[in-house]
Amino acid sequence: MASAIGGWICAVFARPVSIAVGGVVGNVLGPIAAEAAVGALTMGGILLGVALGQWLVIRGRVSWAGRLALATALAGAAGGAAALGMLQAVAGVAGEAGSVAVAVVPGLAAFWVVHWWVLKTRISAPGHFAALGVVALIAAVLGTALVGAIAGDLAGQGIGGGTLGAVYAAVTGRRVIGAAI
Repeated sequence: MASAIGGWICAVFARPVSIAVGGVVGNVLGPIAAEAAVGALTMGGILLGVALGQWLVIRGRVSWAGRLALATALAGAAGGAAALGMLQAVAGVAGEAGSVAVAVVPGLAAFWVVHWWVLKTRISAPGHFAALGVVALIAAVLGTALVGAIAGDLAGQGIGGGTLGAVYAAVTGRRVIGAAI
């Protein structure tokens, strides 16, 4: 629940900030850099809220809880930047569905690499935990898309961020608590 609230709150702020920053970056560096900035700030911001919520719950049980929060937020920023930057880079070349498919792979790869890199000195099998983070992110994005399809315009950024946070924490939470016991 804490991660859902964190995701909700940060989503409300992350999207407008990312669009403003993306506009400035786009004016200076072009559309690919603009989309990368939007992706980094949006996904990194929402996952920062999710990570802070999870950290509040596990910090007394998991010695590496702070490192996990850092990994989640930075991985979200890297994955968001890679996915939206790539989406912009291939726009018009591969068609809409093809562009999304091409963008997902580097986005998830960046998410995995950063997650692994931040956790590699803190836990055993950081690759497995990073892979769980990727599975959680996929589940969270699909859950958010489902809520958006059902709620339509009512979903808004806050509900989307809250859904993403709830699903992400539900998938990763058991592993984190299991590692603490």
